Amino acid sequence: MLDMMRRQSESFLIYLIFGAIIVVFAINFGPGSGSCRPDTGNFAAIVDGEVIPQREFYSDYRSQVENYRRRAQAANFEMSNEMLERMGLRKQVLDALVTKRLLAQEAARRGLVVSDDELVKHLETRYGVKDVTFEQYSNWVERSFETTVTKFEADVRNDILGSKMERFIRDNLSVSDDELKNDYLREHDRVNAAFVKFDPQETGVVPSQAAIEALLKDEMPAVEAAYNEDALKYRTPQRVTLRQIVRKLPEAASDADVAKVRGKLLELRGQLTEGGDFAALAKSESEDPATAAKGGEYGTFERTQLPKELADAVFALKQDEITAAPVRVGNTLVLAQVTAVEAPTRKKLDEVKTQVATQLLKSRAADAAAKTQADLVFAALSKGEAFEKLTWSEAQAKEPPKPAKGKTVVTLPTRLETGWMTKMQPAIPRIGVSKELADELFTLTPEKRNVSKVYKIGKSYYVVALQEREIPDLAKFDGEKETLKNKMLWTKRTQVYREWLDHLKTTANIQYNAALLGTESSKG
Repeated sequence: MLDMMRRQSESFLIYLIFGAIIVVFAINFGPGSGSCRPDTGNFAAIVDGEVIPQREFYSDYRSQVENYRRRAQAANFEMSNEMLERMGLRKQVLDALVTKRLLAQEAARRGLVVSDDELVKHLETRYGVKDVTFEQYSNWVERSFETTVTKFEADVRNDILGSKMERFIRDNLSVSDDELKNDYLREHDRVNAAFVKFDPQETGVVPSQAAIEALLKDEMPAVEAAYNEDALKYRTPQRVTLRQIVRKLPEAASDADVAKVRGKLLELRGQLTEGGDFAALAKSESEDPATAAKGGEYGTFERTQLPKELADAVFALKQDEITAAPVRVGNTLVLAQVTAVEAPTRKKLDEVKTQVATQLLKSRAADAAAKTQADLVFAALSKGEAFEKLTWSEAQAKEPPKPAKGKTVVTLPTRLETGWMTKMQPAIPRIGVSKELADELFTLTPEKRNVSKVYKIGKSYYVVALQEREIPDLAKFDGEKETLKNKMLWTKRTQVYREWLDHLKTTANIQYNAALLGTESSKG
């Protein structure tokens, strides 16, 4: 381990300092599913010119894999390699190694060091090393970490330096009484509002021709604005022109039947790639009489006009390309070629102005209907009606009351709640951004519950009233001060540390071994 201990490896002191190599080594670092290594070079990452060896990556990766699999087994399910890949475990492990190295480098720059006693204590605490000879210790290091004792201990010192650096950043932060009090006032000056939302919905009334013509005459800028806003609606979609060779499958075709027909079509595709005449082959080989007679010509189609399987295949092709493999469509296999591609184009306003004007009038009618509904509820509230009487709760809306015999139940608007919000929040939960409404909410009181008007936010109308209001209680603050201070200090330390670490990463030169991650780029 340390130089002194190497010289006195048989001494009694060694037995007192080192711990027995316990079962955790076999569990965390023994051979397992993660031990198969591709030949990807001899580094996992390079951090400001300092190499992180692959052995560190594989050691940590095996440990994490075994840890996840033990947890999965305890929960009675199997953690597959595919699941581990979806989790991005390799990237997580490599990022952790890079972070540790960055921390160690920063600690060294700041003059932090690791004493021999700290190293000994860490080896005992982290790895359970105690009462072993230097030979036993050396053999374990070489077997488990595939490195020398000197390099292993250097890596361990880096780990300790990283932890010291993290503590250095965290422990040098504090929370003042004023900071704590201001945070308490912000967090506990809050409101919860009840509201009803009225969305514009088309009434089903078709605008008259006179109304359409009047709109086009008097409000053409509004028509043009509506046209530009819904640009995608007024586009001609992409279309492709196809020709095909079709082979039919037997009823209840077996895998062997499908393979046989597929093989035939692949044979024909080979002839085409070597210069064969598609039209001639379609006439002689296709089993679809309608298109075979025309040399396979199938027609021009939008994506939605074709079966999904065929559309997915042909809309990925360029002009003159042939599907890489036959496509199964129902009880047939199809070899298709794209002979022309028509790019999507935007229709000119003159072509669709009547359609745009019609839709604009419908939207205005829907908007007016939504506003009328909102105004009715707001007027009733203004006259003193209770919000709860004018609306249903979400639970009532899901299970409306059953009508009495011979009567009907009148459906009421659904009353929602924003949930608690503070003055610092940029948006009102479940409603959206409206500084005017947010400001008014904080003027409401139990005696004056209702806002002063109907608010339009986005395309919807809102009637809003106070549900709950909390005013900061400084007496309560004094009683909870220490608990709040500890909580805020933890939050502050975590946030500052993460921001500092992010900055450290952005200023460092980090290169990942992309082959370990299965990615193209190796730059971090």
